[in-house]
Amino acid sequence: MNFFSPQFEELHKDEEQMLRQDKSSEVIMKNVQVRKQTGKTKYGEYEVSLEGCTCRDFQIRRLPCKHMYKLANKLKLFVNRNERSRELIADFSEGYADGWMFIVRPCNYDELDILKTVRKGEGLVLTQGHLYNFQRGHIFYDTIEAYNKIWGEALKEIKFCVQIDSAIASFAVQRVAWEDGRLVRTPEPIYGMVDFSVYSPNAEQTRLDKVKSFSCRQDEFVSLLKTGEFADENGEIQTL
Repeated sequence: MNFFSPQFEELHKDEEQMLRQDKSSEVIMKNVQVRKQTGKTKYGEYEVSLEGCTCRDFQIRRLPCKHMYKLANKLKLFVNRNERSRELIADFSEGYADGWMFIVRPCNYDELDILKTVRKGEGLVLTQGHLYNFQRGHIFYDTIEAYNKIWGEALKEIKFCVQIDSAIASFAVQRVAWEDGRLVRTPEPIYGMVDFSVYSPNAEQTRLDKVKSFSCRQDEFVSLLKTGEFADENGEIQTL
């Protein structure tokens, strides 16, 4: 029986199966041959098809192993969209996110879901995800001068500053569904909320005064940092 057919959709949502889907990235397969649309190949000492594998894991569990998931992926019958991108959310070559309204620096990589990832053939590289997680206490200014000048001089350059007052973490759930003749696994971010306050210099430019407070989702807070525009907790568009 072909485990990668619509009747087995629920099977691939199982947590144990998802572990094997993740481990399939460890497998390197060559010379894959398609036979009667069941697929058949060889990985080391193992004979692998969409119906089974000679590895110990499949022989014991009689459920798809990492080799079978790798084969299904090569045959485009199982797509795992968990792969992190090599294209970062911004260009940080100048030491901060180029073109963003607020100064966001490499020290914020974790909050932006930018991680160091080991890639075969590339070594340790930066990769981008979408599970944004900013935390209480983070402060962002709209000019690099806030970091380069003494505070009294920097106040003359700052127009806006945002400070996070509280935050709820984001998390992801995994969805597996039958789409266009193949199984597709997709991470679905569930974004937490960010409560933050906006500050601007007073008329004398001697201090920052609170202008207003807002709440929005973590991904909308990223939009704020990037463009100055975001959707608040009620879905209303706000612009600084």
